[in-house]
Amino acid sequence: MKTAMYRSREITAEEGVDLRDEMGRESVDFRCPECHLPAKVMRASKSGSHPAHFEHHDRNDHCSLVHHPR
Repeated sequence: MKTAMYRSREITAEEGVDLRDEMGRESVDFRCPECHLPAKVMRASKSGSHPAHFEHHDRNDHCSLVHHPR
């Protein structure tokens, strides 16, 4: 997912990476904007082929924002 909720506001994955780096991995509570379950931020790949994004901590097949492998 491209965005997540943090403290009641929607943020981009790039903002999420910065927050996580600033505050530490365990102290940032990101949530899926659709199902509100916990999410984690993933840094962009060094090659640039995969942009920064959020993923659910635990797979949630009931959420339309869950990652579907190609």
